[in-house]
Amino acid sequence: MFPWSWKSPFSSNQEKENQSGGGPFPSGQFQKYMDQMMNQMFPPQFKHMMNSPGAWAGSNQNAPTKGSSPFQETVFETHDDVYVRLSIGETDWLHNMKVSYNRHQCIITDSPEEGESWTIQLPAIVKKKGARALYKDGILEIKIPKSMEWQETEIELPPF
Repeated sequence: MFPWSWKSPFSSNQEKENQSGGGPFPSGQFQKYMDQMMNQMFPPQFKHMMNSPGAWAGSNQNAPTKGSSPFQETVFETHDDVYVRLSIGETDWLHNMKVSYNRHQCIITDSPEEGESWTIQLPAIVKKKGARALYKDGILEIKIPKSMEWQETEIELPPF
């Protein structure tokens, strides 16, 4: 089939393995080889996702950067806006809380304790101005307008 001769990295006698029904790889060797290759290709922090099948679907992109968040947060987007909803345990948390954001993240600081900081990833790029916050029934809702401009920069190529 190939113009070159292919030999299995696991055995010097490939024909004998094919006749025994084991295929080109002895049982267990293929999985061991794939695990070794995957460990070399991906950094160690991805090992958890590779080992647990539910980790991809259940990963929370809105997870805070350190520790577990004291808020139950929900992040979603509409055509025009990104919404961040935080379940606030006590109204006292609001007195010291500071909310800021950049184009990719919403940052909650000094709540529930002074000096604590929580970062929530936003699903879309947002505008620099125009955000609004509303607190009602234990929920702080932050509405941030999406940026509709597509930033693209052309790179000049040298003459050939």
